[in-house]
Amino acid sequence: MKNKLLQIILFFVFVGYAQEPVIWSGEKITFSKLALGDADELTSNVTLVRGDAGGLYNSVSELGNSASSPEDTQWAYGKTQDDIIGLNFGSFRTSIGQGNQGNKPPVGVDLVLHLITDNIYIDIKFLTWETGGNYTYERSTKEPGIRLNGIMSAENHQIKNVADPSHGKDAVTKDYLLEKIALLQEQIDALQSTSGSGTVTDQDGNSYPYLTYGDQVWTVKNAEMVTYRDGTPIPQVTDATEWANLTTGAWCY
Repeated sequence: MKNKLLQIILFFVFVGYAQEPVIWSGEKITFSKLALGDADELTSNVTLVRGDAGGLYNSVSELGNSASSPEDTQWAYGKTQDDIIGLNFGSFRTSIGQGNQGNKPPVGVDLVLHLITDNIYIDIKFLTWETGGNYTYERSTKEPGIRLNGIMSAENHQIKNVADPSHGKDAVTKDYLLEKIALLQEQIDALQSTSGSGTVTDQDGNSYPYLTYGDQVWTVKNAEMVTYRDGTPIPQVTDATEWANLTTGAWCY
């Protein structure tokens, strides 16, 4: 009954998380557009592109820059480590756009890019923006390290503040993980308590170190004997066809 109840609780935990935003907090990379056609594919829904002039657009759904470009994105000043709910998101032109047409980004300023359909938030900072169409920015990536006081993501299911959870769902998940870790540690301790090591020697005088795991004994190197216990030589067979048709003992490497 307890296991069934735990399964039900975890089901609602992860269903709830599936709708929450994903923050890309991995290492920063630098993207540079140096030639026509250079593009940054963020997801299957958003690929950022710029022509030889004008602003960015999403080549997945657009053929060029327009007033709503890049489509399926929102932009805001700030960082993902801030409270993203409090950031002022909008289209590129209405939120951060500069220049006469509002399609030029601020350079050297921390920004957050929101991929709407994917519900992903990315830290991004433009480093250059040239009149000929070239530009450079740095952005965060999707593979985060494990930050115990930040966010741990597993297949887009997030656990926030793992070390000291402030959310009820996070606390349930942490307790479940700690229970499984404790069980694993018990199994490791039991295995180590029955383990042993040593060496054995075969009839040819070759020694083999071994390790004991529970009721199993494993040597840590291959057998090297070339005779049976009664002293009869064990033939070496290297031909694959002959080996496949053997009806008696043999050895090879």
